Amino acid sequence: MKIISQKIFFFLAFLFSIGSIKAQNEAPCASAQYGKYYNQLMHEADSASQKANYEMAIKRYVSALVICPQNVKIIAHRIEAVFQKVDALKQEAFRQQQKLKAQKSIIETALKEAEAQKKLAKENEQKANENLAKANKLINAFYFYDDKFALAFKDRKFYFIDKNGDKINKLGEWIKAEQFKDNGFAKVWASDMEYYLDTIGNYYSVARSLKEMDNTKTALNLSENQYNIFPKAVCNYPQIEVLLINGNYDRRNYFKKLPIAFQKLKNLKFLQIEHGQLNVLFPEIGELENLTVLDLASNQLSYLPPEIMKLQKIIKLNLSSNQLTHLPLEINQLNNLISLDLSYNEIQAVSTEIKKLNNITSLDLSYNQLSRLPPEIGQLKDLTVLKLWSNKIEMIPVEIKKLNNLIILDLSSNQLSHVPSEIGELSNLVTLDLSSNQLSSLPPEINNLNKLTNLYLWRNPIPESEQEKIKNWLPNCNIYFK
Repeated sequence: MKIISQKIFFFLAFLFSIGSIKAQNEAPCASAQYGKYYNQLMHEADSASQKANYEMAIKRYVSALVICPQNVKIIAHRIEAVFQKVDALKQEAFRQQQKLKAQKSIIETALKEAEAQKKLAKENEQKANENLAKANKLINAFYFYDDKFALAFKDRKFYFIDKNGDKINKLGEWIKAEQFKDNGFAKVWASDMEYYLDTIGNYYSVARSLKEMDNTKTALNLSENQYNIFPKAVCNYPQIEVLLINGNYDRRNYFKKLPIAFQKLKNLKFLQIEHGQLNVLFPEIGELENLTVLDLASNQLSYLPPEIMKLQKIIKLNLSSNQLTHLPLEINQLNNLISLDLSYNEIQAVSTEIKKLNNITSLDLSYNQLSRLPPEIGQLKDLTVLKLWSNKIEMIPVEIKKLNNLIILDLSSNQLSHVPSEIGELSNLVTLDLSSNQLSSLPPEINNLNKLTNLYLWRNPIPESEQEKIKNWLPNCNIYFK
C-alpha cells in the first residue's frame, strides 16, 4: 500500500503552485508582526500534529502558507508528514479489517457460538470499513467548520464535505475558496468574481468599499475602514443583503446611531456592526423585515426599541458586550429565534416570558448580574447549549430536567451550594461545567448521565471522599477537580 496516495500528491502539488504564485506576487513576511504570527501558527500546527489533531494541524499550516507563501516547501513537507500519519491510521484500519476477516473465518467453524460471534465480527468489520472509507474521503479536507463540514480540493475544484466525507452539493464548486469564518460566511470565487457563501448555499457578490459598490453587488464589507459618522451612501443601494461594518479591539468605529435612511435597506438579511459606539437603535429598525441575523456585539446599547419585535424572520441575535440591564420583553416575541447571545451585559433578571422562545437552541447569558432563573426556562425544550457562567445564581430550578436536548450546560463561577437531583434527567448532556462554585457534593443521580464526557468541578470545596464517589458514579467521564 502506498504511503502517499495520488490524492495527497495532487493536494501537495496544488500547495506548491499556489505558494509559488503568491510568493511571486506578494512581499515576503519579513515584518516582525507577520513573522511572529507565522511562527505561532507553525508552532500550533506542530503541536496539533503531535497530539493527533490532524484537522487542526492542516488548518494552521494552510493559514501559515497564506501569510508566508515563500515558505511553501517547508509547509508542504509538514503537511505531507500529517498525511503520512493519516495514511498510517488508514493502514492500521486495513490491517484490522484483514484480521477481522480471518477471525470471522475461524468463528464460522465454531458451530456452538457461530451466530453470536458472527454478528459481533460483522459489526466490527462494518466499523473498520466505515473508518477506512471516511479516511479516504477526509484526507482531502483542510478542517471542519462548526464541526459540520470542511473545505476540500479535488480535480482543480474547491468544494465542501460533511463529517462523513460526503460532498455537500448545495455549497457548490469553486475555482478558489476559503474556509468558513465565525460570521458564517466563506469567501469563494467563480472566475474573477468574489462571493460570500453562507452555510445553506446562498452566495452574494461582494464589494469591499463604496468605490467598488454598484447595483450588481449584494454584499458590502466596510470592516477595513474606520468611520466617525455612519457612511450614508450605503443607503443608496437597497439591493444589499449582507452588510458588515466592524471595528476591532484596536480600531473602533465612533458613530453612535444609524441614519433614518437605513430603513431603505429592505432586502437586508445579515447585519453585523461589532466593536463600535452605537448607543441607540431607531424604531425604524423594525422595517427591516427580511433580517435573519443581527449582530451588534461590543457596542454601548442600553435599550432596544419595541419595534424589534417586528423582525420575525430573525434566527440569530447577538447583543453581547453592551450595557443592557434587562432582557427586553420584545425579544421574547421573536418566534423563529434559534441563537441568542446576551453575554457581558448587566442583566439582573430573566422574564418568565422567555418561555415563548420555542425554537431557541443556544442561549448565552454569561457574565451578567443574574441571581436566579425562572422555572419557565424548562420550557425551552429545543435548547442544546445554555451558558450562564459568571453570574450570582444560587439555585438551579428543578424544571431544568425538562431540557432533554441539552448538550452543554455552563454554570461556572456562580454561587451554587447545591445541585438538584433532577439534573440526572439531562440524558443528552455531554459537557457540564460547575467549577468555581460552593459545592461540597453532587447528587447520586448524576450517574444517570451516560453521555457525559467532561465534568468541571475545580474550585469547589469537595472533600476527597466525595470526589471518589463522583468518580465511581461516572467511570467513563473526564472529571476535573483541579
